[in-house]
Amino acid sequence: MREWLRKIRANEELTCKEVAERCSFSPEFFTMIEKGHRRPSPDTAKRIAKALNFNKYGYDWTNFYSTSDSQKDNEECKAHRTASAK
Repeated sequence: MREWLRKIRANEELTCKEVAERCSFSPEFFTMIEKGHRRPSPDTAKRIAKALNFNKYGYDWTNFYSTSDSQKDNEECKAHRTASAK
């Protein structure tokens, strides 16, 4: 889970659907990004950063690619795949 992304969205008082609409993609796709099941392309990351005013929180679109976030995402995706396979 990208907890930092969820917190920013909550601080902006937006739903996943509202963020997705601002970025012109499906709410399901945004939810997968927020949960860490998908990594956004640079263009998508930039659109999300703009929609959620990342710079207001000291973040930018590159936060989606930070090493610590990537490691957590990989562990969570692996755990999700393992649980889904059972």
